[in-house]
Amino acid sequence: MKHKFHFAWLICLLAFAVSVQSAQAKSKKAKGLYVFNYASCLTDSTAYTTTVVWMEKAELEQKGKFFSDAPELSEKFRQYMQKTYKKPFFATTFYDKKRDKLEKKLVKIKRRFAKDNPGKTLKILPAEEFRPVMPEPEPELPEETDVSN
Repeated sequence: MKHKFHFAWLICLLAFAVSVQSAQAKSKKAKGLYVFNYASCLTDSTAYTTTVVWMEKAELEQKGKFFSDAPELSEKFRQYMQKTYKKPFFATTFYDKKRDKLEKKLVKIKRRFAKDNPGKTLKILPAEEFRPVMPEPEPELPEETDVSN
């Protein structure tokens, strides 16, 4: 009887250890995304894209697999392009957990651009020229207390 109790206890400990380890592995996998930006201007014959870069602090939201910082990264790239080329640009950010999927997306964009825009060029900006950076989280403000006299 005593051996059955020890065996059951050992099985429970082993199951707990495996579940903790798998949870840690999932949390490690959840961090980081591959990202590249794309910008275009209607009055320019050149569109611009960045290289695919790894962003360690980037995370997808659990629901819908949405990257909530993508709009802010797009805006930073748009501002950089407008400041550099003095023209109105629109920009977007592409992201994925897998580098090869994102590189395929970039190749698809290059092909589509070449097909749909004869005579126009797509310039890839090196990572040294523009590298997307995660936005800093806004500091939490202390809650206001109601001081009534």
